Amino acid sequence: MNRNGVMLSVNHEPCDVKWYDVAYQPINGQWMTMRWEVMADQSGASLEDHIHLGNLDYDCEYYFCVCMTNVAGTSPWSQTVAVKTKTVATEFILNEETAHPALLLSEDGKTVKRREDYIHKKMKVSEKIQLGMRFVRNVHCILGDVILSDDAHYWEVEASQSGATSYAIGVATADCHRNQQLGTNKSSWCLEIMGITARGYHNDRCTRIKHNLECNSTRRFGILLDYQRRALEFFYKEKLLLSYAVNAKVTDLCPAFDLTNSSAKLSIITGLKIPEFLNT
Repeated sequence: MNRNGVMLSVNHEPCDVKWYDVAYQPINGQWMTMRWEVMADQSGASLEDHIHLGNLDYDCEYYFCVCMTNVAGTSPWSQTVAVKTKTVATEFILNEETAHPALLLSEDGKTVKRREDYIHKKMKVSEKIQLGMRFVRNVHCILGDVILSDDAHYWEVEASQSGATSYAIGVATADCHRNQQLGTNKSSWCLEIMGITARGYHNDRCTRIKHNLECNSTRRFGILLDYQRRALEFFYKEKLLLSYAVNAKVTDLCPAFDLTNSSAKLSIITGLKIPEFLNT
């Protein structure tokens, strides 16, 4: 079953909440409950006034009510509210404004490759300023035109290549370094493919993947960013290749692609709901 999520804001008088209990029901469905533990600061004061509830169906109306518990006891249930989940999964195209000048985009903004005729040259300061949000130096990267800030998001990347070329796919903050490759800093996470070898990179630290990929000229990878589980996961042929735990302070990430020193062509497949094999 394809899944979605909602964020509930809770308004109440200031108090030290220990946890919230949430009751929710899809239309014509059964009531279910879950408990949301609340983080507290050093003084014991609660730091959260919102609840994230994932694993909900797309395009479905739910009823919700909440009660809270602190040292004094448990409150009555709140009034019931109706919330409808989003109707489509994550859609985006490649953001040309972030693309290194060496990259060439398709007209629909869903495919990118390196320009065969691009020649690197030393830029003047004025030329660098004109580049604005683009990646610079010998960093042939580009971001997606969406900021993924909550819920779970899934998209796929099809890589067409000839020979032992390399490329990287992953996520990065919208303000990530424009003169560094993906995975070499704290603001980006990626899966790098080099021939039949796959590796993970974050903050310039390498995670080796034991199993080699097949020698195919075209490969298709799935990427899942799940904010509820704070997880970034990469899949190949429905098998998990790599998983990262994403820091809770990171809330705004963009899909990211790196074609530095690569002859590959990357195409994005978006608007996908989370596959069945990820919900079992």
